[in-house]
Amino acid sequence: SPVKPEKLYLYENEFLSEEDLKKLRYTKTPDKKFFLGLKALIRNSEGKILCLIPNKSRNFTGSIDLPGGRCEHRDKEEIHAVQREVFEEIGINITNIVFFDSFIFWDVSFNADPNPIGLTIRLYLADLPKDGVPKLKKEEHSSTIQWLWPGELADSLTQYPLSIREKVRSLEHR
Repeated sequence: SPVKPEKLYLYENEFLSEEDLKKLRYTKTPDKKFFLGLKALIRNSEGKILCLIPNKSRNFTGSIDLPGGRCEHRDKEEIHAVQREVFEEIGINITNIVFFDSFIFWDVSFNADPNPIGLTIRLYLADLPKDGVPKLKKEEHSSTIQWLWPGELADSLTQYPLSIREKVRSLEHR
């Protein structure tokens, strides 16, 4: 008779046994703050995507980031929040903004707050305006701007779930 595989369930790119999955589902987690993070996949006319390469001294997981930030109480709509965050970070007004995908980070730590938070990330696809020249704002000089093909970006966004990275890779053919 066929042998039943020990690890049956795929969870965040890792196979888990039924027992591990039950622990994950039924283990009470402490209440934590959750924030809404908005990130933009900004394409230029060639189809490359604008990326931020963080300075090694920053407390950041991964080698590449996307422009964006957290939604604030004053934001009435997500689209306006994405536009505001991108403008604050790189000084351009993005256009043709459409929802791309979302995912959750459960335990994110920032220098200012040692207690881990939860972060829902919502990604938006947008175009660089023809007259748009991205420049890092003064407080963002700990990063540099780089343009990558979607496949290169997908390989570099190691902190993102595999399903998101593959969806980014699919932009190569659009």
